[in-house]
Amino acid sequence: MQVQTVDKPNDEYELKGPDANAKGVLTKSGFLVKAGSIARRETVPSGKKVVSVHQKLLADGVLKEHQGKLRFAKDHLFRSPSGAAGAILGGSANGWITWKNSAGETLSKIRGVSRGEQHQLLSAETRSRIQEQHERLLNEGKLPSVDQLEREYLLFRERFGPDVLKSIDGEALLSFMHDHRRTDSLVFWLEWKNDEEFQTRRLGSIAGGSALKFRIFRRKETGRWQAGSEKGNRPVDISVEEAIDYVKSHRDQLVLGCELLDALPSDASDDDYAQLQDQLDELAPDVSRLAWGHKYFSTMFPSKLDDYHSPIYQRFHLLKLLQLPPEGDGRYVCAGRFVDSAKEAGICMNHFSTTINTLHGSPHKYWRVGTTYGKSGTSFWQMMQNENCIAIGWKDLGDISWVDGKEESREKLKTRLSKVYPNDPRTIGRDASQLEQFTTIMTEGDIVLAADGMTILGVGRVAGGYEFKNGFDFPHQRKIDWLNTEPWQLPQSSEGLLSTVRELGKSNENLLAIEKQIQAKVRSSKYGKTGSAGGAVRLAGIAGRIQSVLDRKSQVVLYGPPGTGKTYWVEKTANDLAAISAYRKLFEDLSETEQKTIVGKDDEVGLVRLCCFHPAYGYEDFIEGYRPKTINGSISFDLRDGVFKKLCKDAAASPERDFFLVVDEINRGDIPRIFGELLTTIEKDKRGKKSSCR
Repeated sequence: MQVQTVDKPNDEYELKGPDANAKGVLTKSGFLVKAGSIARRETVPSGKKVVSVHQKLLADGVLKEHQGKLRFAKDHLFRSPSGAAGAILGGSANGWITWKNSAGETLSKIRGVSRGEQHQLLSAETRSRIQEQHERLLNEGKLPSVDQLEREYLLFRERFGPDVLKSIDGEALLSFMHDHRRTDSLVFWLEWKNDEEFQTRRLGSIAGGSALKFRIFRRKETGRWQAGSEKGNRPVDISVEEAIDYVKSHRDQLVLGCELLDALPSDASDDDYAQLQDQLDELAPDVSRLAWGHKYFSTMFPSKLDDYHSPIYQRFHLLKLLQLPPEGDGRYVCAGRFVDSAKEAGICMNHFSTTINTLHGSPHKYWRVGTTYGKSGTSFWQMMQNENCIAIGWKDLGDISWVDGKEESREKLKTRLSKVYPNDPRTIGRDASQLEQFTTIMTEGDIVLAADGMTILGVGRVAGGYEFKNGFDFPHQRKIDWLNTEPWQLPQSSEGLLSTVRELGKSNENLLAIEKQIQAKVRSSKYGKTGSAGGAVRLAGIAGRIQSVLDRKSQVVLYGPPGTGKTYWVEKTANDLAAISAYRKLFEDLSETEQKTIVGKDDEVGLVRLCCFHPAYGYEDFIEGYRPKTINGSISFDLRDGVFKKLCKDAAASPERDFFLVVDEINRGDIPRIFGELLTTIEKDKRGKKSSCR
């Protein structure tokens, strides 16, 4: 397992066993066993693979024969703690529990791999919220049945299980596994197949990026096989023989991975999953560390692995569940937490992940921003509360909305800084980086901590893009929905302490503390919070982010992979906002009659309306168009309003209420043909103005 932090020189671990005594240190790249360590010469029955490890280390001069044992002649870096432990003890070993510090504490405990004495992962409130949401999704038909999922898992195993892969070789194996042009290939099923037979999207997305994410692929234009170049990710042609070598390695590693997962007990502990991570890193690194390899394994073993194929998503959702993620960036070490959480909720893994997707949304960043002016120590926190913003200085730079994150604008910003605020190149570069982060990298939905030294003054959610406000000493600003303005301190309070703008993430303890602060505040008010403008009810969470965008732009686009809850959240938010507008209550608290006012009934439309774009959808459906009708056997044409024009007329007739139009699958429509001249007037600042079309 790759570890993000490096142990201090005195953070040394020791392993003792029969004829073995070793010392080592955990590093970013693996586990370093120190020279002078003693390893057992003989191997146990479970140590067949250790024999070849010993032979190689002896040939390389790392190990030397020593009094019937093996002695490390020099430091050696193993890929994982378990790999190091196995080589020293002469058999399969879990390095996370066999390596211990001088106080006798295991590496697992020190690194936060094991949950320790914690019995329940989910609080009663969290479990209830997940179960209620799961029931809602089932009732709305947004989840497949468990039987349907089992049929798809079984079909996948029958087509691509290890026995099938072992029965094919050579060029046939290459095409069967990696030719994405074939609709019956493994890579096609993992990324693109989405029909009645098998819907891969609901098993976790691996979309995006280039075809090199599979390490090899067949180029569509030429039919040649390609792989990444030695110097980078630029694809280069390879021979069929070279491609076959790649696919054989992939096949063999998938088979080994399945053997490891098959041997994993159904009640595996966190330490068992940590050892699994180590074993996969050692024996199947070329597939296990990639998203498609994780999806293969999770589809083969859906009760033992989660279907989040990105470490970023895994750790994001654990934090939202108020669980401290284990250190490292492996894809398998987190699995036990998801497996046990799903069991506690009484939900199968696929339903569990889909449900919390709709509750948590997509990952966002966490930021720490200072609130005082360095030289004078003047605090601008009160201004930030009053203006509902986060702000930084560098006043004399003027408007820097032209910063776009590209190298050209970055150099321009450095030049501007050196003229206005002369300093050494290192400081100029650091300041330019912080300004760039504030203007372009920080995005709507991110969480911001307003800080004064070690004290956190407020926690808020970014609700708008960069703005330059003349007349302020801190003129570079972003709109914020403040969630909590009670002072507190981070557990690791020095993170980002010397920066004006700093993304947080080095300490999972800090991120967990932030989530606890946010969720505690949200729980204190069922409806979120009362905003400063007109006492309007502010929604919380993802709905609050959508509301903030609608407040500013009167329109919002939700985008992301399939199955992440886009349609669910936009419908839920629209229903709640319409209900608040009409009745000052959330939609779920309305009577049945009141709810029908929002969503409509029978042939009557409500305040919230839904349409779905598709390639044949046009201006006549959306705005207006002529439709045929028959009168006394004769055909005539009437000009009829489309769905959007009808809504606009109804809104004009009831100005005291808010109306919402939800457009599903907007990317499937021909936008210019559907919107027509409306494209020039749909923006908020252009509405209400007269325009003419010819």
